[in-house]
Amino acid sequence: MKLSSGTLAVIAAVIISVSGIAYSFASKSSVTQDEPKQAGDLSQKLEKSSSGVGSSTVSVRSISKEPEAFVGPFLLDGVVAGINQKESIFGVIDTEEFATCNVLTCAEAIIPVKYDGKPPAPKTRVQISGKLISTDRGYLFEAEHVATVK
Repeated sequence: MKLSSGTLAVIAAVIISVSGIAYSFASKSSVTQDEPKQAGDLSQKLEKSSSGVGSSTVSVRSISKEPEAFVGPFLLDGVVAGINQKESIFGVIDTEEFATCNVLTCAEAIIPVKYDGKPPAPKTRVQISGKLISTDRGYLFEAEHVATVK
């Protein structure tokens, strides 16, 4: 069976996305619950990073720049980049980055999302309620609810 170079590129991108999801923030400092940011700090950050989709959504780009600032529940806005069905994890990339390049491989950061429900399809824009936690592998967003943005 012979595969075209385009097919091989897509397969490689999916493998890279899925394998890198859990380790995308491994180089960042860890969040500790003992040192939460003031509630006012987070609300200011939410206002600054609002994507216009919801009143308090946070972009993937904002989280990737300063993940330790996001303590407690919030609403994440992004585009699904890859899915690891076995571990119930999918990755999301920044909505604006995806709109600019229209491919999943152009993103600077991927945030892994742990969700026990059915994951949305790749290239789907989503809003996810939950919280960012620090693990031994890096940061992970624990989702409570995932909604598709149309």
